[in-house]
Amino acid sequence: MPADVANLRRCLLCDVPLETRFQSVFDAESGEVFSIESCPECKFGATYPVPADLARYYAASYYGGRHGVTNGLCNRRRQRFVRLALGINQRDKRLLDVGCGDGSFMIAAEQAGFQVFGTELAKEAPRSRGLEVETTHDKFDPSLPFDVITLWHALEHFSDLDAILQGLRKQMHAEGCLLIAVPDARSFQARFFGSRWLHLDVPRHFWHFSRASLEKLLIRHRFDVVFLRASEFEYDLMGWVQSLLDGWLASPRGLMKLLTNRETPIPRSRKWLHFAIGFTLFGILAAPVWLAGRIGRGGTLVVVAKPHMR
Repeated sequence: MPADVANLRRCLLCDVPLETRFQSVFDAESGEVFSIESCPECKFGATYPVPADLARYYAASYYGGRHGVTNGLCNRRRQRFVRLALGINQRDKRLLDVGCGDGSFMIAAEQAGFQVFGTELAKEAPRSRGLEVETTHDKFDPSLPFDVITLWHALEHFSDLDAILQGLRKQMHAEGCLLIAVPDARSFQARFFGSRWLHLDVPRHFWHFSRASLEKLLIRHRFDVVFLRASEFEYDLMGWVQSLLDGWLASPRGLMKLLTNRETPIPRSRKWLHFAIGFTLFGILAAPVWLAGRIGRGGTLVVVAKPHMR
């Protein structure tokens, strides 16, 4: 990782001193505590300290089954975003999914007519499904630009934002589009839960975006934001439900792990409690979360951006 990440005490975007937003943010996976510092102007946030070895914070299960029963819903919605960005002509367009996980979105895009490619550090899982996946984007032929590049909840994991966006822009078609989804660290639910918000996910999330900081970052790299939506329904709903459960029950992220078939220390005798309370909350909160998304007050930022041509 770039040496300046660990020592950064000024905003990457505004070059003003950062202020401590959360002194202690608990990582449920490692049991360690981190802090988040934030820009007083654009509200861009950074996690400290940056671990020297990030690999140990990513269990093998992290890369697959991220969406559980909502996988189909998630992929269909993301396909709608791609259609919005490209129009109806998708046949044989080249799509790169950065941080592709187990490759489920790539498969959905391939079925829609795209030529699909992906990147993932743990590339074995998507490759086992017959997908063309490399560990980094620069391993693909630069003479064959991509029409669509997607980063579904991936950008916040890259230590060097300038390097990844510069590299992707060079590999993008002049009339291509970039689609990014990140947690909105200044959303209502983020402010409601504070340091206990599920989607802070330190230290795996280096960066914590507000709408203003994400737009400023894209402008910095000569992208024009052509569409912004403040919602991904299942992310927003899980943000509310799991953050509430983490405050009530002594098994952080327990319900999310159960729903995505990940290992959890929850005794069999108590799993019913997580399901019972969790699904009750899903039922109560589904409509308000959907409405919040429709009025632009959800917990996720989804952006479509295109290269600035002037």
